[in-house]
Amino acid sequence: MSVKELRETSALQYGEEVETTREKEDLIFLVEDEETENVEVNHSLLCRVLGMKSVNPQAFTGMMKNLWCPAKGIEATQITRNSFLFQFNSGRDVRKVMTAGPWFFERQLVLLQELTGDEQLSQIHLYKAPFWVRIYDVPWKARTEQNVLPICKKVGECVEFEEDGVRGSGTFIRARIRVNVEKPWPTKS
Repeated sequence: MSVKELRETSALQYGEEVETTREKEDLIFLVEDEETENVEVNHSLLCRVLGMKSVNPQAFTGMMKNLWCPAKGIEATQITRNSFLFQFNSGRDVRKVMTAGPWFFERQLVLLQELTGDEQLSQIHLYKAPFWVRIYDVPWKARTEQNVLPICKKVGECVEFEEDGVRGSGTFIRARIRVNVEKPWPTKS
């Protein structure tokens, strides 16, 4: 079977329309139909274990399932060497996992991204992780969202402030910031 026939066969098995010509042999146009429009892809997380060493897939998925304790169940599939797809049966379980991080496995950071269904897994590059960061020495009168957000943006994307708000209750403000883990952390000048 040729590559062209294989592509057409596999695409048609999923109810997708295929358009190919001799000049455009490599082009395949995918069209959503009634069946694929309503496919549930929410409640899915793509995970990447950040690190050079390969992880044991059974150990990783088993540990994450135990740590996350989903109320309504979870399925795991290995995508690549250190990438996994977790499909939850409840959106509440996904939100719990996303807000409770960052997560680690054998001292390696686990990066997570919630999927919408429009992504190609091979094209997703996971490189951000949320961390709680303390911001010290902000004068009391300057503790406003307007003043603190630019400070947070020096490190990454601000996700939220602690429950006490920007005012905080002590000598620092806590902010949850999504950080690009591929860049070095900013240091004092």
